[in-house]
Amino acid sequence: MIAQQFGFRDEVLYYCGSPHALRCVAISSTYFITTYHMSMKQILCASLLAIVFAGTGCKNQSATTSGTDTTGAKTTSSAEDNKKRTAEFYALMSSHQFDKLDAYMTTDFVDHDPDPGQGPGVAGVKKSFQELLVGFPDFAFKTDDMIAEGDLVATRGHVTGTNSGAFMGMPATGKKINVEIIDWIRIKDGKAVERWGLLNTPMMMDQLGMGPHADAEAKAGGKPEATAKPGKN
Repeated sequence: MIAQQFGFRDEVLYYCGSPHALRCVAISSTYFITTYHMSMKQILCASLLAIVFAGTGCKNQSATTSGTDTTGAKTTSSAEDNKKRTAEFYALMSSHQFDKLDAYMTTDFVDHDPDPGQGPGVAGVKKSFQELLVGFPDFAFKTDDMIAEGDLVATRGHVTGTNSGAFMGMPATGKKINVEIIDWIRIKDGKAVERWGLLNTPMMMDQLGMGPHADAEAKAGGKPEATAKPGKN
């Protein structure tokens, strides 16, 4: 058949990657090609029309993660919904409403990169934030970038606060921090299931005057030592 010679059905389905969304389009186009023996120009026009429908079908399909997530479990949330829920989660942290975190995390939540001494599940996360709040009463999280794909949400942001209380067994320094953090959270039905994260701890310790560069800054009067510029002797 002409449709088989031009590989029309296979190409359209491969272009979209969604045979269910385009099955009717592909079969319908094949029917017209084989039954009415369309000219080459008509075949090309039909192909372009099918591709337009294919793009629309793929776009609509990518807007939601309905079906299964990366673990194979069923889910009905969209990527945009996941971003919204994650943003709300960070807003609760910044406003110190830790008692409301249960609505945003599953009971079996897993933190793959916990804070030192952090316990398991939601209870462990709450306690960790409460301890952080003792050392930094004005603790806040600010989002710089957030990207969602499927059931995953990646966030780049920074933590700010003033160390006016004991922190990690050390007395208050009165110094401010502005530290970068990256979170990677998997969402299922509007709740966080697991999290991977990275906090720039060396930067935080330096800002608190406890890092490896603290002594050098103290000797320079609280400022980093200047680097000599090359010049003529």
